[in-house]
Amino acid sequence: MFVPTPGVVQAPVDMGQALAALEGSKELLTTVVQMVVDQAGVDMAAIRSDVAAKSAVALAASSHRLKGSLGAIAAKPAHQACSALNKLARSSAVASYPLGLAELEMEMDRLLPYLRTWLDQNKNAKELEDGKS
Repeated sequence: MFVPTPGVVQAPVDMGQALAALEGSKELLTTVVQMVVDQAGVDMAAIRSDVAAKSAVALAASSHRLKGSLGAIAAKPAHQACSALNKLARSSAVASYPLGLAELEMEMDRLLPYLRTWLDQNKNAKELEDGKS
């Protein structure tokens, strides 16, 4: 399980790292972030369903898919929570699925509003920039 350092709140995303991984392309980062936001609801619904069904195989697959998306945008806390849930699924630790899901949901509840705000700010900045050209 992911255990946060007491008293330390990590930002939901390291945008600098995410941007560096995409060779500094803010346009590409914006596209990837939008894709993550658009897909997160589908992925979380699948994960919730897999936890309820106590399906290790399905949960391993659904959490792995989301984990990859979160890693692509350097969403470290959510990625760590998703990775922990994925490990629980791969070890068939069914009794721990609800706790793992709760941790992931908490991080996703922090992450998604952050990403939506970031997208809105970048959209507004681009519109201002385009208006000046």
